Amino acid sequence: MTGTEKQFDDFVDAIKLKQTQVDRIESARKSLTKLLKESFDLADDDVFVQGSYANDTAVRPIEGGEYDIDIVVVTADDEDSATDAIRDVFDVLEDSRYKDKIEERQPCIRVTYADEVIGGFHVDVIPLRASTSDDHDAPFEAPRKGSGWHGTAPREYTDWCSEQGELFQRT
Repeated sequence: MTGTEKQFDDFVDAIKLKQTQVDRIESARKSLTKLLKESFDLADDDVFVQGSYANDTAVRPIEGGEYDIDIVVVTADDEDSATDAIRDVFDVLEDSRYKDKIEERQPCIRVTYADEVIGGFHVDVIPLRASTSDDHDAPFEAPRKGSGWHGTAPREYTDWCSEQGELFQRT
């Protein structure tokens, strides 16, 4: 191993999430997923993780910063407006033990966690619906309050990131 390779390995070790952070994220993910599946009567495939955590590219924030995960929940149908879809998820979370931790954002509901040991983090819960267009590159649509629905392909992007391998993830 060259000096440069060792420096890069040390750098990656310094910025990757610690196991305690991963464990806390997984605990939050599991409990939120369970609530969302039960509340909306969803199948396993209708609730999944997207973004840097799912893509294995998440990094530890600088001191005082937050890290996050994104949970997608396929809850909306063709008749739902973007605002209604976000509001439906907000209402479910507001009627749960998360009520004091949530805020409505665009295009999600944010659940904020504070943890003295591992630092703060949040979970963004994004409602999706099956695409209403013939765009096969975007099998879902995500809401944007005030501007409707926009095509997205979170699973496909996560698959692509995975196919790029470890060097991509580390970089």
